[in-house]
Amino acid sequence: MLVYLAALIMLMDSFILFYTAFFRGFQKAEYEALILISENFLIAATGILIISLGYGLLFMMIVRVLVVIAIFVAGFMVLKIRFIPPSHKIDLNSCHHLIKSAAPFTFLAALVIVNAQIGTVLLTQLKGTLYTGWYSAALKLCGIFQFIPASVAGAILPGMTRYARDSDRGNLIKTFCKSFKYLLILMLPIATGISILADKVILFIYNEDFINSILTLRILIWLIVLSFSNSIFNVAFASINREKIFVHIQVIGTITNVLLNLWLIPIFGQNGVAIATISSQFVVFIFAAFYVSKYYGKIKYSSIWFKPAIASLIMLASITLTRSHHLILVILLAMVIYAGLLFLLKVFDNEEITFLKTGLSKFCHVFNQHNA
Repeated sequence: MLVYLAALIMLMDSFILFYTAFFRGFQKAEYEALILISENFLIAATGILIISLGYGLLFMMIVRVLVVIAIFVAGFMVLKIRFIPPSHKIDLNSCHHLIKSAAPFTFLAALVIVNAQIGTVLLTQLKGTLYTGWYSAALKLCGIFQFIPASVAGAILPGMTRYARDSDRGNLIKTFCKSFKYLLILMLPIATGISILADKVILFIYNEDFINSILTLRILIWLIVLSFSNSIFNVAFASINREKIFVHIQVIGTITNVLLNLWLIPIFGQNGVAIATISSQFVVFIFAAFYVSKYYGKIKYSSIWFKPAIASLIMLASITLTRSHHLILVILLAMVIYAGLLFLLKVFDNEEITFLKTGLSKFCHVFNQHNA
C-alpha cells in the first residue's frame, strides 16, 4: 500500500513540475516558488501534526497524497487563469516531436544519476557498508547546496534561450559569464571554508564514529564548485540546441568515473570514490569550457574566477587563525571578511552594485511596512 501511494505521489509531482516548467518558460518564477513552497510547507506541517498525534506511516502517506492532489489542482488553475488554458487533446505529431527532442535530456539525466551513484554502489560492493556510510556522510553535506545550481539554471535558461533565438550574442555571453561568476562567488568560499574546517563540521553534525569522513569531505566538497559550474555549461549548450555535445562530454566523464573508482576504491576506500568523483567532474569541466568557448566565442575564465579566488584565499587565512574558536563564530567571521573583500577587490561592477542597492532598498521597505 505504501508503494502504491508513493507511486501516486510521484505521478502527481511530475505534473506539478510540468506546470512549473511553464512558469519558468514565461519567466514568472514567483508562481513556481509559491507552488513548491506551499507543497513543502503543507507536507512538513501535516507530517509533524500526524507524528505528534501518534498516527502511523500509512496515514501520513494518505495525507501527503491529498496534499499533492491539492497542489496539482492549484497549479492547474494558476496555469489556466494566469497563463494559457491547457488543450485536452492528443496530437501525435507533437508527441513524436517532443519525445525526440527530450531524448538527449533524458539520456543526460540518466548519465548524471549514474555518475552520482556509481561510486556508492562500487564502494559497497568492493569495501562494504561501513565505508559507504563514511562516504555518504560527507556526500550528504555536499548535497545541502544542491538547490543553488538548480535555482540558477532554472532562472537563466529561458533568458539565454531567448537571446540565442534572437541571435543576441552579447547578452547571451553576458548572462553566461555573470551566472558563472555568481556561482563561483557563492561556492568558492564554501568549498574553501569546509575544506579547512572539515574536522569541526563532521564532529559538530555527526560524532566521532564518522571521523573517517573528514578527509573524504575535504576532497568531496570541491564537487560543489565543479559540478555546479558544469550545470551552467549544461544550460549554455541547451540554450543553443547543442545539448548533444554535453551528453557526449558526460559519457566521457562517466567512463572516467567508473574506471577511476575501480582503480582507487581498493586502495583508498571512500576517499578513492571522492577522488574519482572530483576527477571525472574536472574532465567534464575542461571539455565543456573548451566547447562553450568554441560556440560562444572566446571567454576569459581567468577574469571570472581570479578575484573570488583571491578573496577565498584571504578568507582561508582568517579561518586558519581563528579555527580554535567555536565553529559558528569562525563561520560568521569568515563570511564578514569574505563579503568585505568582494567589495575591496571590486568584484562587482557599477551595474551590479546598483542592482544590489535596489534589491536591499526594496527589502528594507517591505520589512518596514511589515513592522508598521
